[in-house]
Amino acid sequence: MARPILRLATRITRRTRATALAIAFACMVLVGALSLADGLANGIASVADRIGAGPAVYIRGDELLSSDIDPVALGNLTGDFVAMRVHPAELEINGIAIAVIAVALESYHGGIGTTSFPVGANDVSLDVGLRSRIVAASGIPVGTSGNLSVFGRRLTDLPIVAPLTNRSELFPDDWAYVRADLFVAMSPTQGGTVQAILRDGPLDPALAASLGLSRLETLGAVGFVRGSVAEVQSSLRILALVIAVVIG
Repeated sequence: MARPILRLATRITRRTRATALAIAFACMVLVGALSLADGLANGIASVADRIGAGPAVYIRGDELLSSDIDPVALGNLTGDFVAMRVHPAELEINGIAIAVIAVALESYHGGIGTTSFPVGANDVSLDVGLRSRIVAASGIPVGTSGNLSVFGRRLTDLPIVAPLTNRSELFPDDWAYVRADLFVAMSPTQGGTVQAILRDGPLDPALAASLGLSRLETLGAVGFVRGSVAEVQSSLRILALVIAVVIG
């Protein structure tokens, strides 16, 4: 009858002791790696579920920031949707300057667009993650006013207001929100264009094609990462089985 490999030695030597320690260390690393992979898989599943339940996102081009949708084309869309303007910006606050993403959300109902947040014409809303970055970088609470530079223009002494309370799960928590009118006032050409359209259901394929819009397939990227993690989990479990056979 075959005996476990580690029991073949008749006495404990420096070599067998080192081998046992090496196997024990490998087991600890393997268990930690398995736990990490399982946690990552669960996190990805949670993100995928939230994205799957979220709105359909349409852009014109390959990337969100470079997307350029003519606002006139929005009149061709039916139903309710949100037009999103997204631009890189620089925020000066608390004595520091940081790069941010400035966003304006305009809701369309019956073909009419309205911006309900922020309320003030020059308000800048900082989300919770961005506020944490500012506090960590400056060491003091977020100030009540700041300067915002977009399109090569700089607006000073803008009111800083509370975060958005109903942010979509699709959006990061470190964006700055302004009104669409503010972008247009700073640059009618650049600020007037829309970067993305969000709606609960998909657009008619023919209409999307006529407007040059393509759906932002975020779930595809999540699925690719999920598949990669699954491969890692499978390899780790096979390795665990091999080690169990060796020391069992």
